[in-house]
Amino acid sequence: SAMVISMSMMAVATTGIGLLPSYATIGLWAPITLLGLRIMQSIAVSPEYNLPSVFIKNNQWCSKHFGFVSSISACVTGLGMMSASWVMSKMLANYSLASMPEFQWRWPFIIAGILVGTLGIYLRWNLDESLIIARPKAVPLKLVLTKQSTDFLQAVFITGYVGCMSYALFGFLVHQLQAVKLLHPGDALRVLGHGSLLPAIFSLIAGYLSDKITRNFLMLISAVCMGVSGYYLFSGLHSMELSQTITATCIMLASLGFFAGSFPGYLAELFATEYRYTATFLAYNIGMSWVGGMSPLLFINVSKQHYIWPAVIIAVYSLLVSLLVAKPLVTFADRSPKMV
Repeated sequence: SAMVISMSMMAVATTGIGLLPSYATIGLWAPITLLGLRIMQSIAVSPEYNLPSVFIKNNQWCSKHFGFVSSISACVTGLGMMSASWVMSKMLANYSLASMPEFQWRWPFIIAGILVGTLGIYLRWNLDESLIIARPKAVPLKLVLTKQSTDFLQAVFITGYVGCMSYALFGFLVHQLQAVKLLHPGDALRVLGHGSLLPAIFSLIAGYLSDKITRNFLMLISAVCMGVSGYYLFSGLHSMELSQTITATCIMLASLGFFAGSFPGYLAELFATEYRYTATFLAYNIGMSWVGGMSPLLFINVSKQHYIWPAVIIAVYSLLVSLLVAKPLVTFADRSPKMV
């Protein structure tokens, strides 16, 4: 029921953005309504990443292949990023953001909203809940922080890392390519397009391997690769050739996918069954919104002081995450609250 409600809210909000009257038509109500619809999207998407992982973990068949099946959520997130970049690059091929015809930007929202509202809700209404072997229950945050406070903070920190690296690539890099390389917005998005399929592919590879190899080890490898490639990319963006920029971007995108593919299983198994839904829900959304969501603003401001600072932040953050996941190279799948 929760997944159907969230999908319905997303469908209404997304379609509403596409159909929203302009400022010339309804005045100040246009930006106010847009803000309201964006908040509605945020509320709708907040359980979308971790709720399916918890559902899958408590499913009889999926739990046997949990690493691979849970990585599908990271895969389709990568496909969403890829398709959004591709659509925007095509839309901006012959226009700037200011000169784009009004309805050209509306169609992706309208089409996506209709697809979400039909196919997505239909699929969720037909989920076979009889296969659930352990139904998640709401647990007070106080209890989570009492029993697994260290794990909760670790989950927030690592989730923030995923968000930070994602926004560094899909937000800040596009900004820098226009500001530093003086690329047209469409061309800047096409740089990402060269490797936009890599996160989806490598997330599935990591998910498959995570059923055979410790997830911490896979995350360690990818965090190191992201730190090195991220530092090289953002510190050398001013001087490197466009081909070098594309290569470094592709390496970082592949590393991000590899990390993200191991991450859903890691996050779900970090907590005991009784706390899993509440803890992962809150940790993911706090980390993704406050750490990840604020990172582009941080990068833009520190880059004004010196262009190398974003690269330093990415490298240091990657180092800290590497040390964190390298320390406990064990899984937490069968822990009970008494063992915490």
